[in-house]
Amino acid sequence: MRIIAGKYGRRRLDPPRGLNLRPTTDRAKEALFNSLSAQYEIEKLRVLDLFAGTGGISLEFVSRGVNSATAIERQSKHASYIRCAADILDKEILTSEQLVVITRPVEQYLRQYDGPPYDLIFADPPYDLPWLANIPSLVFASKAWGHGTAFVLEHPSSVDFSRVPHFAWHKSYSTVQFTCFLNS
Repeated sequence: MRIIAGKYGRRRLDPPRGLNLRPTTDRAKEALFNSLSAQYEIEKLRVLDLFAGTGGISLEFVSRGVNSATAIERQSKHASYIRCAADILDKEILTSEQLVVITRPVEQYLRQYDGPPYDLIFADPPYDLPWLANIPSLVFASKAWGHGTAFVLEHPSSVDFSRVPHFAWHKSYSTVQFTCFLNS
């Protein structure tokens, strides 16, 4: 796993063996962040990273100076790795609360969340997740989703979200698909 740009750009982190992961490719991650940087002031964003896995997306946001990132990952081994990776990059990341890692199922977190809406929500669920098609409605029903929130969902090409409410755009990078929804 590699941090592409920002304060920790070009740093490589190696997740331990045995983690069941499908990290976002560097090419797709770079394209996504180029697109987001053109639309948003990254430094001002409060970001929610669902299905955080190794934390590659959260750590990329932190490297680029995001206001705060909250990583939700149900697997305790994965959540521990995210904390370890953040500590390797900079011991201040976790203590400054620029990155908060929560070990909890995504659906439980979204149903129980009672804080202010996030500016940007990113989700990279397992491609074989049985309820993948229901993720947008779960996000839209949550208090994490509010006026002005953007929600970017990474998904396989076998799922089309273009007819889902709040659809804004879709981008394809080889086998990686990103669909964005806007609450305007």
